[in-house]
Amino acid sequence: MHIGIQEGIPLHFLKFHPEITYEWIPSSFERNSNIEELLIKADFPITKDTLLKLPRLKKVGLVSTGTDNIDFHALQEKDIQLYTAKGINSTAVRDYVIQAFFSFCLHYNIHPQSIQVGIVGYGNIGKKVARFLENTSIRFKIYDPYVLPEKDPSELSNCDLLTFHVPLTKTGKHPTHEFLRKENPFFQKQIPYIINTSRGKIWDVSFYEFVIKQQKIFAQDVYPKEPLPQEKWNVWLLPKICTPHIAGYSAKGRLGGIAKILCKDWKVARIKYFPHGTAKLIEHDSNTFKEKPSEFLNLRKNYALRKELQDYTEKEKQEFMNYFSAIDKSILVAAFL
Repeated sequence: MHIGIQEGIPLHFLKFHPEITYEWIPSSFERNSNIEELLIKADFPITKDTLLKLPRLKKVGLVSTGTDNIDFHALQEKDIQLYTAKGINSTAVRDYVIQAFFSFCLHYNIHPQSIQVGIVGYGNIGKKVARFLENTSIRFKIYDPYVLPEKDPSELSNCDLLTFHVPLTKTGKHPTHEFLRKENPFFQKQIPYIINTSRGKIWDVSFYEFVIKQQKIFAQDVYPKEPLPQEKWNVWLLPKICTPHIAGYSAKGRLGGIAKILCKDWKVARIKYFPHGTAKLIEHDSNTFKEKPSEFLNLRKNYALRKELQDYTEKEKQEFMNYFSAIDKSILVAAFL
């Protein structure tokens, strides 16, 4: 079995079985008649043209969660199987949102339980965010037309803060591509504060820039165009927390998808060791990115993977709680559960 692996996918924690061979391939490549299985990230396009260059391809493995780079019809036509890491980074993103939420409360000197949060998208991540809010008696509303079709989206316009956890879709009954615009019912009464860890292209760009200038985006990990165009830095980087698309990059979130596909689904490798990652604050990640916005791709590629909150040592938990000491201890402790 010969595998093509997109450049930049970490493999240091794995050992391939002796009969397996692999080669690194860039996103743009020439015809390759040897590759039978292909392991990619979300920035590798799977199109009809791509598949024409890979005549022996049987399987595609996507180590991240979004699938907007995949032409499903093209795969079906060639009878090529798709394996994904759906949900594997949901705890990492949940942790990011919790940190952003705590930072929001500190920044505006607001008690968490005085806030009403709107969760847009009730999948793997949205459910984990909701569970945290429920466990800490923080009021919240949910909107997901596929899971809760009876819900009225305008109800979220009463929320103080919205957090988005939706896929990027251009078709279907409820497309999300550029659905964040002035006419959206979420903004019927007011523009709530916003945390966005889903996709940058859910924004209408002109409205996005308007909302930024109104100081309503508090934390963002994704942008309408990545890397950020230099002429947009002075506006797009105004929010308090801006990170280079790393919300899902905990050790488990990033490496777990690779291990799932190669070790569990394809059974071509085994885990030598599994790093826990480093206890980190996303505000520090934001400071690093704002200092070097031109390094978006390198900062993302070489990101020192975060440790998930549930894996913190007692010392790390205490340091985390000291940083957010103005927030009730009972609420902070719930973040580690």
